Amino acid sequence: MVRYTYKNRTSSDMIVFLFSAASFNDAIRRLQYVKQYRNYRADQAIKITSASKQLSNKITVLNIQKQKKDFVLTAQQQQTKILEAETAEKDKIVTQLKGKEKELIAGLAQKKKAADDLNRAISAAIRKEIELARKRALEEKMREQRALKAKQEQEKKLAAQKKAEQYALSLKLKQDEEARKLEEARKKQAEKKNRLSLKNKNARKMNVNSLRKKRNANNENVN
Repeated sequence: MVRYTYKNRTSSDMIVFLFSAASFNDAIRRLQYVKQYRNYRADQAIKITSASKQLSNKITVLNIQKQKKDFVLTAQQQQTKILEAETAEKDKIVTQLKGKEKELIAGLAQKKKAADDLNRAISAAIRKEIELARKRALEEKMREQRALKAKQEQEKKLAAQKKAEQYALSLKLKQDEEARKLEEARKKQAEKKNRLSLKNKNARKMNVNSLRKKRNANNENVN
């Protein structure tokens, strides 16, 4: 993905690639990798260009030498050997460059594999973080629900306790009021009884005095 983006890059594509990261750390890693890959490509391009120029120059020189030797049909055997040696050297250089080209291709393939492995690792880490965040959110929600339930039960318990206390207080006040009324009724009954007893006592006393007066009156009449 990074390699494709770099080959077909525009300013907006690079920005989209960076901002499509799932997190800030992911974006930093992508930016670092793009920079490393860009430097690597630039370095390899310089090396390939240099090697190509060297090969081109060498081929040009060899072609010139070969043309000169073609025009000189009577050249000595040593010149032929030199030409063969130069040709062999040319083939050697070409072979070496081809070998380096294979190494470069293999290196790029290895870099691509490393980038793919990195992307997979990043994706796995992101999935793991998302799962952990989901579990943490679920646990937090469950804790909040348990706390709310406990609070509601406590409030319900306190309300029931308050209601029971209010009922007990009301019952006690009612009992006290009934006891007060009974006490007042008892006192009134006792006062009434005392008044009646006193009245009866006074009446008996009056009767006794009346009888005494009658007796005294009778005694006086007899005398």
